Amino acid sequence: GDLPAGWLVHVHVPRYDIASDHSHLLAASYRAVLHEADAVAADTVVMPALGTTAPYWPLADAARIAVGTLASTPTGVGELRIMVSTAAGLEVFAEAMARSGG
Repeated sequence: GDLPAGWLVHVHVPRYDIASDHSHLLAASYRAVLHEADAVAADTVVMPALGTTAPYWPLADAARIAVGTLASTPTGVGELRIMVSTAAGLEVFAEAMARSGG
């Protein structure tokens, strides 16, 4: 089918590992999306909440990392939308945004 988008960016999402903190790798995935969006001067980015589908991260951790990383990464992107697939996911991401002041 037709994808109504100018570009498609694919990034690697690290596996969650309770024995080893890979938060910095998940954060790097978000930064990579913004880097690529800036490289093509994209004004709008719509992306899934990384780590909330296979390979699954604890939802609160995934939301905290996403919100913190996206809020602290300089970018020319004017509008950024994170898509979640469940009402619970939406609630957790909204709470993470509220905690961050966003």
